Amino acid sequence: MAVTHMARFEEIPEPGEMELRGVYKSFGPGKEVLQDVNLKIPKGSFTCLCGPSGCGKTTLINIMAGFIQPDIGECLLDGRTVTGPSSDRLVVFQETALLPWKTLWENTIYGPMVQGKDLMEVAERAEALINMVGLGGFEESYPSQLSGGMQRRAELIRALINEPKVLLLDEPFRGLDAMTRQIMQEYIIRVFESTGVTVLFITAELEEAIFLGDRAYFLTVRPAQVKKGLVIDLPRPRNFQHLTSRRFLELEREAIDTVDDEAKKAFSAMMESQKTRR
Repeated sequence: MAVTHMARFEEIPEPGEMELRGVYKSFGPGKEVLQDVNLKIPKGSFTCLCGPSGCGKTTLINIMAGFIQPDIGECLLDGRTVTGPSSDRLVVFQETALLPWKTLWENTIYGPMVQGKDLMEVAERAEALINMVGLGGFEESYPSQLSGGMQRRAELIRALINEPKVLLLDEPFRGLDAMTRQIMQEYIIRVFESTGVTVLFITAELEEAIFLGDRAYFLTVRPAQVKKGLVIDLPRPRNFQHLTSRRFLELEREAIDTVDDEAKKAFSAMMESQKTRR
């Protein structure tokens, strides 16, 4: 299913650049999650983060969002230390956070209205965003009346209307069926290419990371470190024809080779943990 009629935004905020330097995080003895994590998310780029289940990807997102602080090291936005949450960094989580008692329109404009912004200005951008993700005509629908994919699109525009410098997405397509996931991949690419916002996208799907990203970082098992960074030199605008290109397959093979050992280690650790509980 092709995504068409995507608006371009001529007046958008300057995208941000994020960096993690020597980040270490533990939640107690024997609960080290991150160890000496170093990575950079360039301004206006789409960066994917991959790693075994439970390796600390969500912890990294929470540090970048400012929800938690690293024990050692620092997280920077445009060269300044992140000390807490801010509207310049917004998170789209795995589970929907739409307000069930509000319509799609009310959910979309909620953030800016709470901030006291002008309704006419907000309404114009809200209309453009809603149409951009193909939700025109559903403005008066409540979340329970929207499909899973439509709710994910609503989450995206609810974040984008606040004009963040960086959009942090924590496996936002998890649990979607294959067809809906493919549609959502098309939408997130078009949203990125239309707005220019800096994106960090967590995914467990290697094909998805290669298809969406400008670069991908691969994490080790816990305590996680960056095992490898991979530059994805596929052309933009990106479309599904790239999935069958020779370069795509080369990049996917390199990604598989990178994560193979870590996946085996994660599986062995899980089996050992299950034996210990018995």
